[in-house]
Formats: sequence, C-alpha cells, structure tokens
Amino acid sequence: MPVLFRPDFVGPILDGKKTETRRIWSNRPRVREGGVYQARESPTAPPFARLKVTSLRREKLQAITIGGVRREGFKKKAEFRKAWEELYGPESWERNPPVWVVRFEVVQQEEACGGESASSPSSE
Repeated sequence: MPVLFRPDFVGPILDGKKTETRRIWSNRPRVREGGVYQARESPTAPPFARLKVTSLRREKLQAITIGGVRREGFKKKAEFRKAWEELYGPESWERNPPVWVVRFEVVQQEEACGGESASSPSSE
C-alpha cells in the first residue's frame, strides 16, 4: 500500500524537511512501525521514494506541538492549520479529530520502483 502525499510535499520529504505526517484513518492505522512503504503523489503515480515508519502514535489534531509542526514541514502552527483545512475542509481543525501521527525517514529515493514492500500490511 503506498502512502500518498501532495505534490508540494515531495521536495521537503526528499530534503529531509518533512519527516512526519498526520492521517485521519479509522481505529486501525494503514501502516506499521518499522514498515517500508512507497511514497507517491497519487495511487497511479510512480513512487518518488521508499519511507520507513520510525514511530506511530495517535493524538488529537490540535495537540500538535511546534516540533510536530516543523516535522510536518511548516514553520508555524497557523501554516499547518491552513494546509490541513485546505485538505480536509474549513471546519476540520475545529472538529479536532483523532489522527495517526506517522514519523518516517527516507530509505531510498527513486524514479520508479516496482511491487510492494514485504513489510507492508495487507489492504483493508
């Protein structure tokens, strides 16, 4: 299963400036700690990297710290909030949903890679 990112996040991920992402998933995460996953801009786009999940936890969206904001690739919490609301809607921040906090590192940059990682969990 690939992990999808907005195109404007590809550069910061490859440069090591974005090392964390928050996801609204059900009670079950779609990745696991230690797993290696293809990073893509869309389900059909070629992967731009392989990412290893180094930690995984659950928290409320607004519990993000300034450290978390920076690991998300932003300088200020207001910038992160604006990007979040662009993705999930203008009231999504105020709802303060529980999110999965996925910290990762790039283990391989690539133009294209085939197949899924052996450590990827099965699809839901």
